[in-house]
Amino acid sequence: MKYKLLALFILTSSTSLALISGLWWWADLNAQNAYAYMDNWQETKQIDNLSNWKKSHQSMEQAIKFNPYSVDYMIEMGQLYEWSATLMVFHSDKQKSLNEAKKHYQLATEHRPTWPHTWANYA
Repeated sequence: MKYKLLALFILTSSTSLALISGLWWWADLNAQNAYAYMDNWQETKQIDNLSNWKKSHQSMEQAIKFNPYSVDYMIEMGQLYEWSATLMVFHSDKQKSLNEAKKHYQLATEHRPTWPHTWANYA
């Protein structure tokens, strides 16, 4: 009986860890998709395609959905909004994007208040 309970505990724990790992893997896959666009925009200093910005934004939303504890994803989403205000050629409401960026940077500082990287982006 003792070994059956131990085996059940190990099986349950392993299954839970596998599920969490799978969700985080899917989150990271989505984030990498967004990073590919963001790397290009960082080089060109311009976002000239609204469709690509929307794809990148959707990928970051999915990443945050599947790993809501990742401060890196919060920071990257803030950066995505900040860049939409500063680098997008055809942007209509820059202040709204800057407010969204601030919201995500602030969330990152709340989740990791002692991490200097979060404060550097928030500043």
